[in-house]
Amino acid sequence: MAPQRLVILGVAESDAHAVANRLIAMHLSQAGFEVVNLGTCTPLADFAAALRRHPTAEAVLIGSLNGHAYADLRDLPALRAEGELRCPVVVGGNLAVGVD
Repeated sequence: MAPQRLVILGVAESDAHAVANRLIAMHLSQAGFEVVNLGTCTPLADFAAALRRHPTAEAVLIGSLNGHAYADLRDLPALRAEGELRCPVVVGGNLAVGVD
């Protein structure tokens, strides 16, 4: 039997919107993924630590609804350059205030 596919999920650091996070986690679980859900208000360092604990993760999924993801994720390029977030990182939601 093949190992279960794994993703790491969370909400950007300044964002406490939990409903979409839970719905995404449920949908991914129903689709057969193991989901490590870090929940809301998750600093980038916590995503990197989770990936160290779960090196087989296929992706890190980061959501945001409050429009502050751009600021919350400003260190993402540096972490990727350092190899801390080496798998694909998918960011979605309302990423910036005032952007259509």
